[in-house]
Amino acid sequence: MAPNRSQKKDKESIEITKKLPSSKNDDLKSSRLYIASIEKGMSVLKAFDGSRRQLSLSEISEQTGLGLSSTQRCVHTLFSLGYLHKDKSSRKYELSVQLMDFTFHYLASSEIVNRTFPYLQQLSKETGETVNLTILDGTEIVFILRFLSQHVLVGDIMVGTRLPAYCMSSGLAMLAYLPEAELSEILENTNLVKYTKYTVSDPKAIRKRLEVIRNKGYAYSEEVYY
Repeated sequence: MAPNRSQKKDKESIEITKKLPSSKNDDLKSSRLYIASIEKGMSVLKAFDGSRRQLSLSEISEQTGLGLSSTQRCVHTLFSLGYLHKDKSSRKYELSVQLMDFTFHYLASSEIVNRTFPYLQQLSKETGETVNLTILDGTEIVFILRFLSQHVLVGDIMVGTRLPAYCMSSGLAMLAYLPEAELSEILENTNLVKYTKYTVSDPKAIRKRLEVIRNKGYAYSEEVYY
């Protein structure tokens, strides 16, 4: 879900991060073990990206690139399994609360979440600032834990939010210590947009910034995305 830029921004935050390898690997799709029908089902779920709460069959088909017949079969299966809900009045579909089970199971079984939770909570209480636990997934960071500052009335970022790694302090901290080959691949695959006048979007300038971060041992960013 994209953050609401009109809401109050939490500019000062303490970032605790851990890098995880990207799950995207096109080479795996050529394997005989790869099941394309599961990919179709997942693409239907991904069509509900938060920009619109409800989607019709034709809208899902347009979003996914699947034919209307394939879309109908996938939607019916996901609805039957309880992962999609159908609004009786609009006859459109939306994600069901049952999908929250996956979030719960991920957080409950994550070793890094279980180990860091009490420390993050205590750190937030002692500093009065927002404390985040994020991971690097491809070109983005994903927030998996978030303790809000008492000064923030409305949180504009929630667990599951994805943001460009090169714009965020936690992302920069992780990028700074990646092997050169991995860093180059991420920068090549990133849509380097200059979101604000403070955004560093030139690859060479980003590398210089990462060098400074390595020398200082910490990363700081403000108003580079909002």
